[in-house]
Amino acid sequence: MFDWNLALSQNLTNSLRLDFSASNNSIVKNYFETDIMGEKVVNKELDIWDGFWNTGEAISHNQSFGISYELPFKLFPVINFISSSYNYTGDFNWERGSDAMALVEDEFGNKLGNVNTIQNSNSQTLTMSFNMAKLYRNLNLKKKKKPKSSYEKVINSLVGFATGLSRFKFNYSENNGKVLPGYLQTLGFLGTSKPSLGFIFGSQSDIRYEAAKNGWLTSFPSFNEQYTQVHNTKYDVSAEISWIKDLKISLKANRNYSENYAENYVVVNNEYNALSPNSFGNFEISTVLLKTSFSKSDQYNSETFENFQNNRLVIAKRLAALNGDTSGNIDEFGFPIGYGKNNQSVLIPSFLSAYTGKNPENISLNAITDNPLPNWSLNYSGLINIDFIKDDTFNYITDERWFSPIDRTLRRELKSSFASSEFWFDTTSYKELIDLRVKYESGYFKFLVPKDRVTSSSARIFALW
Repeated sequence: MFDWNLALSQNLTNSLRLDFSASNNSIVKNYFETDIMGEKVVNKELDIWDGFWNTGEAISHNQSFGISYELPFKLFPVINFISSSYNYTGDFNWERGSDAMALVEDEFGNKLGNVNTIQNSNSQTLTMSFNMAKLYRNLNLKKKKKPKSSYEKVINSLVGFATGLSRFKFNYSENNGKVLPGYLQTLGFLGTSKPSLGFIFGSQSDIRYEAAKNGWLTSFPSFNEQYTQVHNTKYDVSAEISWIKDLKISLKANRNYSENYAENYVVVNNEYNALSPNSFGNFEISTVLLKTSFSKSDQYNSETFENFQNNRLVIAKRLAALNGDTSGNIDEFGFPIGYGKNNQSVLIPSFLSAYTGKNPENISLNAITDNPLPNWSLNYSGLINIDFIKDDTFNYITDERWFSPIDRTLRRELKSSFASSEFWFDTTSYKELIDLRVKYESGYFKFLVPKDRVTSSSARIFALW
């Protein structure tokens, strides 16, 4: 074996960094020789120093190129509240084909020969974060501490509304890759610049036809390994708004798209011909279903689901008209032929129109859209200021009261760890809760435990909160 590894890193500027790494694995076979019968045998006359500088034949090569750049928003006073970075990584891999597979023959006696596999990939990420507090300072948007006049109070309210956006962030990532089997070219000691310099640094330009034209792809007629490529994109936007004290509104929108493509191929007269192409993928996007979130439904009926079922016929007729089907032929369920009630092209727009509350006559027939709608959540932390919750009195009783088996079991378990004056609980004041308080130093811990999450047994009682 003869292996080597290389790693280089350089900060070209304070914001720009380059990274490069490569590794190569080779196998040295100089101890073999061909006998008079054409068979490979071990040459027993070789000394340990014979062929010392022979680097062998490459069996695997990997390399990676990366660039990281911090965008210079901080250098400009007006936009220095933005921080952003971009990263690019390009990978390349060459793998030698199997010697055993090289002997494969077709029905005409043609041998496959040594065929290799090359693949590359790239990934790009962009992140942006907006320091809104810094922006508001740059714009001198500040509330007056002690507003006296009505005018100042109004100004404070307007400033509070304008500065309600407290956080904003954007992330984008993209991944691409290609795998090309049946590649005939070998490597030099340091690697290769074929099939193109761009390809080995992660470029996704199509190199199939040029490689076939140059004679770099196998012309074995029965070659059945697939050329594949992948493409994935993902981005999300998140924000946080706080217009009212202790109340935060969190927004998040995201979109994910992935596509995979595969095909067999055959090369005839140095011309690439694709065979049996196949494409599939996944799509995910955030949306808002508030219009139908509170529609009537029970275990037997759902108004939204019924709309979904009814929308299918509307969508099916739109698809038929769009594709020029004016024959009027319908199936047994009344749907145009070719656009049945379970057809994917019919189901997806029907579902979206029903659950987003949109008119099926107007909704887009293409489910893959570019603009996600934000999901939202509310978080209120002001309950601690309500007298019912922040009550700092500690009530406890010394007499025994037995309301139910849970009371008796809870008291028994608490007494095993605390004195009677160190705990108190109430299972009757609240319909759904147990008020449990345990003394600690000069204060106490208070727990409001849902009754349906308290389990009693003959051995232990567990309060889950």
